[in-house]
Amino acid sequence: MGWPTRGDGRPVVSVVIPMRNERASIEANLDALASSDLPRERFEVIVVDGMSDDGSAEVAEAKLQKMGNGRVIKNQKRITPVALNLGIEAARGDVIIILGAHSAVFPDFLSKNLETLDRTGADCVGGRLVQGQGDTPLADVISVAQNCPFGSGGAAFRYSDRPGYVNTVPFGAYRREVFEKVGGFNEFLKKGQDAEFNFRMVESGMKIYYSPEIRTLYFSRASLGRLFRQFVAMGWSKVFIFYLHPRLMRAYYLLPLLFAVAVIAVLARLPWASGKELWVYSDACILYISLSIVFGLTYARRKGIAFPGKARAAALFPLCFFLIHFGYGLGILRGLLELALRWRKWRRSDAH
Repeated sequence: MGWPTRGDGRPVVSVVIPMRNERASIEANLDALASSDLPRERFEVIVVDGMSDDGSAEVAEAKLQKMGNGRVIKNQKRITPVALNLGIEAARGDVIIILGAHSAVFPDFLSKNLETLDRTGADCVGGRLVQGQGDTPLADVISVAQNCPFGSGGAAFRYSDRPGYVNTVPFGAYRREVFEKVGGFNEFLKKGQDAEFNFRMVESGMKIYYSPEIRTLYFSRASLGRLFRQFVAMGWSKVFIFYLHPRLMRAYYLLPLLFAVAVIAVLARLPWASGKELWVYSDACILYISLSIVFGLTYARRKGIAFPGKARAAALFPLCFFLIHFGYGLGILRGLLELALRWRKWRRSDAH
């Protein structure tokens, strides 16, 4: 196999892709990389498979064998930050790019990353996430809900046209020296390991640069269950990220926690609620549903996303937003409880 070499002095790129049960998306992902404007000898692709049982690994193996510049390695622990560290350890490039399996790059993605690294002298660069059209109307509704400011959106890399130095980017392109200085990704975290790693970078004096010219298509998953589990994991991880780095804490991160606690309290109170209380609860529900529909449809129209059935989409928005808000808050609550239990265990261990 013709692996990239550094003999001519030009930088070689290693693209690390963590994956588990992503048969459909990994095929599109690797096809996009195969169309890159960077010569094949200038980059390698390392797919780190978390013991997929849907044929994903076999699809990736076949695609990479045809491309001639990649391989699949196994992630027995099935944890994303473990996969990233395994991929980095196996990488041979001067520049290491972390890429999601549920994405597809533009043809100039690799060359734009290299050009931006060279031009800015930054230690890491990244760009804009462009939401791709989903395979189903539900996938499009989930995509809008995730990116709309009313949901979990609002990050600059989702909309900003202004380049500059930032605290984090998605799918970053890192100089190899970054990992030698900062270490690897935190393998305890279920989500948010990239933001936590980037914070350590910035704290150590390294620079991250955002360029809107670097673009990546991202496809949301068309499953309400996976959406809910994703945000529970994100909320859980946030607790431990804040424990590790208290300076990252912001008051607005507590809003989903307050929302989740309020929902649980109302559900517990319902059997004994008075008529006046029921009116208050119903008014709050109507307001939440109305805001969900208005924000969702407005954001979709602004992004040029058209739904075959607008009434169906309007009905799905409140459900998607609820799963995001309640899931995130429930994850934070779960993380706080777990942290308290772990803290007691740590204190007992210290005492002994």
